[in-house]
Amino acid sequence: METWHRSPADILIRQAIPLGYTAIDEVRPTDPDHGGIKIIFQADFLRSCLSLLPGTTFECLGIRLAVKGLSLIVIAIYHPGSIEPSVAFFDDLTTLLESVSLLSCRFVVGGDLNINVEDLGDSNGVRLAELLHLFGLTQRVLGPTHQRGGMLDLVVVPQDTADVPTVTHPLGIISDHGLVVADLPIRPVYQAGPSRTVCAGDGEQYFR
Repeated sequence: METWHRSPADILIRQAIPLGYTAIDEVRPTDPDHGGIKIIFQADFLRSCLSLLPGTTFECLGIRLAVKGLSLIVIAIYHPGSIEPSVAFFDDLTTLLESVSLLSCRFVVGGDLNINVEDLGDSNGVRLAELLHLFGLTQRVLGPTHQRGGMLDLVVVPQDTADVPTVTHPLGIISDHGLVVADLPIRPVYQAGPSRTVCAGDGEQYFR
């Protein structure tokens, strides 16, 4: 979910936020011109930012939304495709999932992990699938999300979550990733208008 922005005031970041929406973002500290992620969400949602344990191998950002008196945590993750997933990457991801699991509330992870989960011969894809299974999670995207092929952008939810249909919109129009839209069987608390949370960036995802 790479956005390539150096501050929340960047013009392209502000133009990407529709009327009635707001956003939280994180600039990549080591390379502010070529990184960063953001989550865009309806401005009248009841929400709070989430403090996540810092990782060194991927970028992540989280927000907690009120869902009918309960909580829904939305987490955006970006792992550069130019960097091979390492042991440290899976250690950091394990730590993140452990910390979120301890919060005892529903959560969804949307992200561009740049791991070919559809390739049963890919050792990183197999290891990621095993890690998600260990935490009782499953990813719901079907089909390629990149114009060169590969299911690189994921929507991860608990295995006991009801059906979560996903659609990947045309690839290569805005970026080399498609737009992944996922319908969740939950509705955040809001003042007025449709309930939708948008995680945007390189490999965009909508949770509505």
